[in-house]
Amino acid sequence: MNKTSNLRIFAIAFAIILLFASKIFAVDNEKCSELKIKTSAISWESKNIIESNLSGMLGVIDSDLDLNSKILTVKINSEKTNCDNILKSIRKLGYDAEQVCNDVKDNNGADKTEKEGEKVHDSFE
Repeated sequence: MNKTSNLRIFAIAFAIILLFASKIFAVDNEKCSELKIKTSAISWESKNIIESNLSGMLGVIDSDLDLNSKILTVKINSEKTNCDNILKSIRKLGYDAEQVCNDVKDNNGADKTEKEGEKVHDSFE
């Protein structure tokens, strides 16, 4: 075999591995929730502390703290964690944390709004 055929075989094998890896590590959208949390963080250091702490938590997919609004957006796998765990973790670091409005989609893709103290109930529950 020459170098070009070896390169083709390698490229095909690599593409197959990437395809399977993306399927294994993909998060099911039905299990993914986005939380909005008002914090008392005021500096880049606070932002880094909160985001670093959350990145190590089981079930946290991504987090981003907007220092201007002090709103932390956290994407979670709702089968592995919940809002209470996130709030407790932030408070444990010494910051205030309060859940604010969340956009929730029902099974038909229609937007609903869930506010603190109100629960949005899906018809399948």
